[in-house]
Amino acid sequence: MVLKDHIDYFDKCKDTSIAEYALEMCKDSRDVYLRSIAWRYLYNTLGAEYVANKILPVADEELLLEISGACKDISKEKLCKSMEREYAKTPSLQLQAHLITYGSGIAIGDYVKKVTNDKKPPEGNGVHIDGPTAAISSIRNPDFLPELEALLTTTFDSEFEDNTWHGLRNSLTKAFVNCGTVAYEKTIDAILRCRPSADVHEENYQYCNYTIEEIKYARKSSFDMPKTLLETKEFLGEVRKYY
Repeated sequence: MVLKDHIDYFDKCKDTSIAEYALEMCKDSRDVYLRSIAWRYLYNTLGAEYVANKILPVADEELLLEISGACKDISKEKLCKSMEREYAKTPSLQLQAHLITYGSGIAIGDYVKKVTNDKKPPEGNGVHIDGPTAAISSIRNPDFLPELEALLTTTFDSEFEDNTWHGLRNSLTKAFVNCGTVAYEKTIDAILRCRPSADVHEENYQYCNYTIEEIKYARKSSFDMPKTLLETKEFLGEVRKYY
């Protein structure tokens, strides 16, 4: 506690005199509470770039997740690279979820392989609002359309078991909508390749149609631009002539 108070004092004074010692604390995982105080002191006094360049290269999974949740101005590319390093050492669902949101091909590829082999999300049944399945909804890069297509095909498999709430099918709809605003025709084509006929499986046929309609709506909305106050007044003035 004395050491904590000492670091807090230098933090409040924005004094970087003990930065070297604080960095050594960040490398020690035996006391995560003290480590948390140390990296926050470095962040507050030396900034996001220092944390990205000095702490991320030595941070373990727990510290990376803590920094990711607290610092929104840290380079996502460097966070992703550091998380991929730790993920390669010890894969975890938490790291996988964060990496998917960062657009990591490694994490997305592992997720697709796991789901297509097991015929179910890696979290298992139940409600999971912050796992890799939920993170799939954040995909917006059309380069990952083949992976999304593979997942969609898997969800149509009779052996597939989805989460009981906000499962993979829900996340896929959102991901396809995201990609559809960037690559409209490619996204629609990917869904149509997977869509069964209504005679074969009506529910899956309707799901594909619903997703396509959501893409069309999102695309249309993206072209809507708000009118200026002057334009709105002129429009209302024109309408008023007819009443």
